[in-house]
Amino acid sequence: MSDLYKKKGDFVFQTCHVIEVITKLFLVVQNATGKPPEVNITTEFEANFGSQTVTFSFKCGLPEVQPSQIRISRKADKMEVLV
Repeated sequence: MSDLYKKKGDFVFQTCHVIEVITKLFLVVQNATGKPPEVNITTEFEANFGSQTVTFSFKCGLPEVQPSQIRISRKADKMEVLV
């Protein structure tokens, strides 16, 4: 097996069709490898930027955010995305 397939990585997707994208990717990987992939969907994750780690948190449906608005705020090492 090539080194490309041995490496593990994380992906971040932005789409209005999350279920469709994840389902399609799941089926493509399962058909190619013969086994289902591990899929984790989370509203909070850490990202490393050089020596700094930032925790991203996504929150939906908050009353202070109007429909179709996105509000981003940063407090120390935490980034909140309100949609």
